[in-house]
Amino acid sequence: LINQDDLVEALQTKRIRGAGLDVMTPEPLPLDHPLMSMDNVELKKDMS
Repeated sequence: LINQDDLVEALQTKRIRGAGLDVMTPEPLPLDHPLMSMDNVELKKDMS
């Protein structure tokens, strides 16, 4: 489990290099959500 706001901050400040997510809140993420435009984030549809 992650806090998406903390994840965005960690990615923006380069505390972590990247992230891959298959579950987001809300689903689907709005197009203007920061995670949608980050090059170091891989978003996949939840398949379960």
